Amino acid sequence: MVFSLTDNAFARLGVSARARLTKIEEAFEDAVIDAPEAESELLKLKQTLSFPKPRAEAEVRWLLDLAPKKAEQALAALKGGDADRVQKIIQNDTTGLTSANLAADACARFKQHRFIAALMDAYDEITPESVVAQLNAARAASGFPTTSAVQVRELLQRVTAEHASAAVEVIAVAPHPGTLLAGFLYKHSGPMVDALVDGFDRWATPQLRELEDQARAALTVLDQTGEGDIQTSVDLLQQWDEISQPVQLHHEAKGVDEPRSLRLFSAARSAAVSLANDHQRYDAAHDLSSALLTIFKELPSAKRQINKDLQDLAELRLDVERELQVRPFQELIAHLRRNLPRTATLLETRDWESTELTKLDRQFEACRTRGKLDDLVLGAVRTLGLALNNSERPRAALILLQHFLLKTASQERTDLRVTIENDLLTLRRNADEKDLMLALTRKAFGDAAIIASAMLGYERDPNIRARLVEVGALANQHRDNRNSKMVAWLIVGGLILLGVIGSALNSDGSSSDYSVTASDPDASFAAPVSDGYDPLGAPSPSYPDEIFPAAPATEAPAPYAAPYTPEPTYDGAGVFSAREIESCLAEEVKLDHLRTLITSENAIDRFNTLINSHNQRCGSFRYRDVDMSSARAAVRASTYNMQLEAEALAEAWANE
Repeated sequence: MVFSLTDNAFARLGVSARARLTKIEEAFEDAVIDAPEAESELLKLKQTLSFPKPRAEAEVRWLLDLAPKKAEQALAALKGGDADRVQKIIQNDTTGLTSANLAADACARFKQHRFIAALMDAYDEITPESVVAQLNAARAASGFPTTSAVQVRELLQRVTAEHASAAVEVIAVAPHPGTLLAGFLYKHSGPMVDALVDGFDRWATPQLRELEDQARAALTVLDQTGEGDIQTSVDLLQQWDEISQPVQLHHEAKGVDEPRSLRLFSAARSAAVSLANDHQRYDAAHDLSSALLTIFKELPSAKRQINKDLQDLAELRLDVERELQVRPFQELIAHLRRNLPRTATLLETRDWESTELTKLDRQFEACRTRGKLDDLVLGAVRTLGLALNNSERPRAALILLQHFLLKTASQERTDLRVTIENDLLTLRRNADEKDLMLALTRKAFGDAAIIASAMLGYERDPNIRARLVEVGALANQHRDNRNSKMVAWLIVGGLILLGVIGSALNSDGSSSDYSVTASDPDASFAAPVSDGYDPLGAPSPSYPDEIFPAAPATEAPAPYAAPYTPEPTYDGAGVFSAREIESCLAEEVKLDHLRTLITSENAIDRFNTLINSHNQRCGSFRYRDVDMSSARAAVRASTYNMQLEAEALAEAWANE
């Protein structure tokens, strides 16, 4: 038994705490007569009570404020198993440390919950000062010197741990030990609570370790495969929580998370996140997260995290539901993008009775009747508009966006609607400019003058307006002039100086057709020109500043001299000449082949230097179509030779 009053030296020799030394010696002699075989043990008991320091150890574990007769009655009740009598003595005849000592013995002896309550109540009265007063009052009567507060504090810490161990013996045999202890923690605090939780934690650790292993195994299956019933994991976590709750509560009272429970919570939350993000089991993720909110409610950070997770999960489920509703419409948009020429023709002729556009209209309306999906469906429409514009059919894109923006005119003006409204101006400019170029190419100068005049109606850029006025004047001047070659060239040159608006976009955008996001918010309509082309017509590879991690160089790598590396010479609008375009495209071919031949850290350094130089010179430029066509043809004809040059350069680097 971890704590026993009947084993105390005062009980064994049958003397009270107020007995003087002579009385102790007489009691020793009587005890030896009764049990001579135990003389050695009895001598130790006598010495314990005869010297101040060991005496204090016995005093703090004794019934200091009980009269000798009442103490005998209490000991008799303990030995006789009379728990009710012991409880009455605690309630009616004892206080403070005496109550605690009697309750601790009863806990260890009877294993009854009521004595834990008595023990906790007693500690609400105990202070080091009150114990010092009790000890020194008894010593004044017995003739022993007084004890110090420092010594009492040390003794009290050890006795408190022993009392806690006695209480844990009761808790350990309870059907629900964690729940039993947690009930006491809500009502009490102080050193006894600290010692009790510490003792309980040591007792519970083996059980918690086993439950943790089982719970983690079940959670790992959910995390990695997404399969199985979450109830198995929830049941194990609830068993863990029932046992671990007192320790969690003790940490929560200090405003911190219980570390062991926090680690298990993190594993459980990871499984819930994986169920949603990796396995699309949104209901299971929600159920597991809701269970975690209850199970780990004593962890401050867990409560905050789970509440946010549940909110995010609800939004995710809503997004997925909305995306599923819009998916047929997005699939139709994808079909129209795969057939851009026909789609553009139908839009430019405004053939809304055609099968494709009729279906587009019908599905658009169907999406909108299922909820607030305007941004999703408008975003899908905008991706089709981007593709049309970048395939040089801006008029079709303009008609498309005008048509569907008008359908939602009564709806709230969202950021996407503002973006599309801005798109319309760019598209109109692109479409009018293309028509103007076509009119000039066909020598339809009257039409050209009309288009230029219409563009003046919305164009606000003073430089472009001045050029449009010039174009209109030239067109009117030469409307009947047959020497159109010179006029057309002058006007085309003027158009180039208008500046092609914006930069190129990939025809398929930056996100998948079935993205929950309405559209790429950073994408914008622009004139269908490019910042750079692959010489064979395919999209150019993108070169980051460092395509490989650069190794520390002991010396600066020697610069690579391209066959032709002129400084860009801008003509006022940033337009590259045919020779400059050819240089950039040729260098791209060489770099693209060279990157497949890199084999050493030195070569990586040198290659990254070339990439940086290339990006600075050729990362962004504008051009005339005729110059680009010429440059492409020249580069296409010499691709093989440029690849040979790249191989020679790689070999030279490898031999350095």
